[in-house]
Amino acid sequence: MSFDCVVIGGGAAGMMAAIQCKENNMQTVIIEHTAKLGTKILKTGNGKCNFSNTFMTKEMYQNNNADYAMEIINRFNVDDTIHFFEDLSVYKKERNGYLYPRSEMAASVALALTGKIQALDIPVFFETSVKRIDRAGSEYVLQLEGAKTNTIKTKTVILACGSAASPSSGSDGSGYKLVKKLGIKVVKPLPALTALESDKKNMKLATGVRAYGNVKIMAAGRVVAEDTGEIQFTDYGISGIPVFQVSRFAVRAMEEGQRVE
Repeated sequence: MSFDCVVIGGGAAGMMAAIQCKENNMQTVIIEHTAKLGTKILKTGNGKCNFSNTFMTKEMYQNNNADYAMEIINRFNVDDTIHFFEDLSVYKKERNGYLYPRSEMAASVALALTGKIQALDIPVFFETSVKRIDRAGSEYVLQLEGAKTNTIKTKTVILACGSAASPSSGSDGSGYKLVKKLGIKVVKPLPALTALESDKKNMKLATGVRAYGNVKIMAAGRVVAEDTGEIQFTDYGISGIPVFQVSRFAVRAMEEGQRVE
């Protein structure tokens, strides 16, 4: 069995990639190791799915070459994203720069993407894992587990496996193993856009409370990040968009052995 393109991972990125490939006349297949496409989409943006943001600047990216990050972003920018979803009958609603579907329901985005996959007749191998990717001349050979066929060939592989952030929705880190086997260097992944745990013993008393406020991250006695918005209190700590925005600074500081408050 042979395809022009194999997309590994049936999340938002994988489905969007598959749609673009098929619309460019490439015979495309999606390999998804769970039983459903777009599972994690339903959890995005507190169930509302903020699918893009109008504030896309290089200052938002923490790496050694922010200009390169923006070069990639600009290949498919915010306007392109808006038009892509409008073509799927998903129209935006903006709030503080965040772009949500007008319905404010993540299911709208998931259904639009899966519906387009079906309309384009893109095959999906559900509950199928890729165990190995080998290069064979100008093609790739993928060894599968769970599919009717054990091997498929392709000219192009798109890895859209996600990180290790949400095993319950399919993002279990298995993609890192495939990348390493291909000889590609993997920088140690750290949590980002995540809730933060607290060592305070009485957090359970505030579980369920939401409040508008400012979140500051202090590392080694100085403020390294802050953001303002709706804070959600949980039994383990704090969550919400402002917490997500500053969490990577906290994680990085802890990774470096600094005390974080």
